[in-house]
Amino acid sequence: MLVRLESVSPAQNLRCKRPPKRAEGWFRAGDDMIDCFVAESQCGDTAGDKNLSLDGVPFMRTGWLIAASALSIPLLLVAACSSDPAAPEIDEGIDNQEAGTSFGGSSGQGGSGGGGSVAYPPGPYGHAVGNVVQDFQFTGLMNPKAVDYVADNSTLKPIALHDFYNPTKDTSKPRVLFVTASARWCSVCASQATSAQADRAYWQPKGIEFLETMFEDENNEPAEPADLTFWAKKYKFEFPTVLDPQLKLGVFFDKSAAPFNMIIDLSNMTIVYAGTGLFDAGQGNTDFSKALGE
Repeated sequence: MLVRLESVSPAQNLRCKRPPKRAEGWFRAGDDMIDCFVAESQCGDTAGDKNLSLDGVPFMRTGWLIAASALSIPLLLVAACSSDPAAPEIDEGIDNQEAGTSFGGSSGQGGSGGGGSVAYPPGPYGHAVGNVVQDFQFTGLMNPKAVDYVADNSTLKPIALHDFYNPTKDTSKPRVLFVTASARWCSVCASQATSAQADRAYWQPKGIEFLETMFEDENNEPAEPADLTFWAKKYKFEFPTVLDPQLKLGVFFDKSAAPFNMIIDLSNMTIVYAGTGLFDAGQGNTDFSKALGE
């Protein structure tokens, strides 16, 4: 049985522990699955990823708990929920903090071309400026306009950060990636999206690609393909736009502060800017200029 929580009762003995080596974890104790996100305010420290226990049973802030039916844990309503809908296979570039992901060099915009392969930068990965960002993977459209803004099984494709990796700083490819996490209910996200296509048109020839991620619809429910279509078509996006219904990028920010914006140096996948709220991506943006080395 799949259950979506909205809060955890303090009486359920919530405890914060140090995060494990892996950014996300699976804990199997029975048949029921519980998708649970626990607000950071319920924990004593401030780090983004927390390994938590509920009545002695470990579970992850961004993961799934497969609870033992014998525990009979009473469940109340959770502040926000986000996690993967199915058990993930271990990807060495994401879960193993000491290895990188290998992928075809011709993949995506950031590939090296040809038939070889290149390894995504190894961990440890982090969530702060100066850290290497993990290889987040999504489903979406590389160019929504090219498919007439139709997001369905025939057009949606896997899009990952490694698609943009450009270790040689090839000037024919993007050298900087600007990532924005948006939701349809977010008025500030809409304000930023209004100028996004024009901003991208200015910065893309200089070496900056935009990547828009959609995590929720207008009712605070996980984003679906129809939401991607609505958003990309309304704002006339011609750049990569993806779905993030599990709010994978939630490790960086509180969704109530959306939009979240991040600038990544594609030569080494290092975060050079991260913040929430309205971001002016216009021609005078000094963060972009700095990331480009101007």
